Amino acid sequence: NEKYLDRIFNKWKNNPGKNVVHLFDLPNQITIELNNNGRLGLGKIYQRLKGRGLDKLSRKFNVNLYKLHDYINNRSKKLTIKSLKEIKELSSKFNININIEDLEKNVVSIKSGRRSNTLILKTGFPIKLDTKEWAFIFGVIPDSHLKKFTFYSKEEKFIKEITDRFSDIGINSSFKQKDKGFKIGSNRMISLLMNLAGFNFNKRQITGETLFPYWFLETSNEFQSILLSKIIDTEGNIGTRMLRISQSNLIELSKEEIKNIKTNGKSFLIKQSNSTVDIMQFSKL
Repeated sequence: NEKYLDRIFNKWKNNPGKNVVHLFDLPNQITIELNNNGRLGLGKIYQRLKGRGLDKLSRKFNVNLYKLHDYINNRSKKLTIKSLKEIKELSSKFNININIEDLEKNVVSIKSGRRSNTLILKTGFPIKLDTKEWAFIFGVIPDSHLKKFTFYSKEEKFIKEITDRFSDIGINSSFKQKDKGFKIGSNRMISLLMNLAGFNFNKRQITGETLFPYWFLETSNEFQSILLSKIIDTEGNIGTRMLRISQSNLIELSKEEIKNIKTNGKSFLIKQSNSTVDIMQFSKL
């Protein structure tokens, strides 16, 4: 109805999401690794700041410049986004220019923590999410765990296809057998990028309140074709005269709405196999 559509448009307005992610869009805790050109560029910034006295600048502006010192001198392999932002802000105070575009294109990998998968970037930043490689990933989202981006399937071939697509976007991943199927381990880098894309990755799964980003509507035919085909693979099927997409969907309700449902709903018992399930049927909500 119109009320629900208004809620959708308001959510899109408040969180349109990004189809292109830049370096400084990332959270502060993300670590990056630069190629040699990137290190040389930061080295020049470091030398100019060093001439003003590292101890003096660190105390006065509350910035740990020795993290940059260790990184430039190969004593550390990673540098956080927080450190980069501090260096950028400090440099601007002394009219020291940092070419952000050069810095972005020289990033070779990013990581969200010690146990996180590393995202390898073949061409640096920005990361374009409206490509066919990412369309596949977004297409399997409805059947994944959003916050951790874990994925389970009974079909080994489909699980392998997902890990292959991970490789296409720069993530090495593996799967293992679990119960009667196969499971891909958690991948927080994908969850983080999905959040920047416009998803609420604090939810366990896609719900009636969790939307695909608005910018999906403005993508190429190729992107949308791949996206829809993967949604059908995970949540639907195609018959001779019909296409069906269905999903067990969670709807966020208030306590008052839940009370109303329990009062007006009717309980049924459905016996399937050896299990019994309670369901509710409603003429209207």
